[in-house]
Amino acid sequence: MMDKLSEFIDSALQMIQSLIQSIAAGLPSFLGAIAVLVIGWFVAKYVGRGIAKLLNTLQVDTLMDKLRTVSIFASVRIQLSTLLGELVRWIIFLIVLIVGSETLGLRAISDNITQILTYLPKLLSALAFFAIGTFAANIIRKFIQTTAESFGISTGRFIAGFVFYFLLVMIAISALNQAGINTEIISENLQIILAAVLFSLSLGYGLGSRHLMANLLGSFYIKGKLELGQVIKIDGVEGIIIAADSTSVTLKTVDKIVLMPLSKFTEQKIEILSVPPHN
Repeated sequence: MMDKLSEFIDSALQMIQSLIQSIAAGLPSFLGAIAVLVIGWFVAKYVGRGIAKLLNTLQVDTLMDKLRTVSIFASVRIQLSTLLGELVRWIIFLIVLIVGSETLGLRAISDNITQILTYLPKLLSALAFFAIGTFAANIIRKFIQTTAESFGISTGRFIAGFVFYFLLVMIAISALNQAGINTEIISENLQIILAAVLFSLSLGYGLGSRHLMANLLGSFYIKGKLELGQVIKIDGVEGIIIAADSTSVTLKTVDKIVLMPLSKFTEQKIEILSVPPHN
């Protein structure tokens, strides 16, 4: 009985001694990893703050202000300098985690963090591409809308909006591809949907805008030929030109005001009966 108790005590002492030796052997590495993490955390924190202040001084935040002019980014309130500062802080801390993991021999953790850092440039470039592309698409939308309104096209806002969101979808798919995400299925289905939508819109708009295009051609046809104060006769209507815009000419007859569509001026014979006197 005493022999078994003595053997048990010897085994327990050997286990405790082995445990103490293991802890003693690993303690420097553990303390070193803790020191690396603590120092790295403070370095990352203050470097990130410094980067944010530097970018703020360089007025990088004005780029975010311009981006907020796009409706989908209007609610984004974060400052670009702060965002980039935080990004730098976390990149530094992830590098510190890799060093700490290597110190402790935790290779699996360091490998996973390395994969995250390797993927980060792709993600950032995809986000930058999406932001810049969306801003460019918004400029195109404004140009189309302004041009359409100058020609008196009432559906200009709709056309501009459609073009904007079409470009936005294309930009989003390109950004996902750049981020390494397979969008083949999305692209194939989207092509079918867009083809059907574009065909329907082009057919409907083509049928509905015949008169609009005729008015547009009429505005080019009469440019430099007619002026305010002239008395003309067209389609059996005789009157004085008192106003003109991109879609019609306003005639004052003996007893009424007549709006004559510009399309009439390409279809009917125009008789200029008198010309206003010039100073």
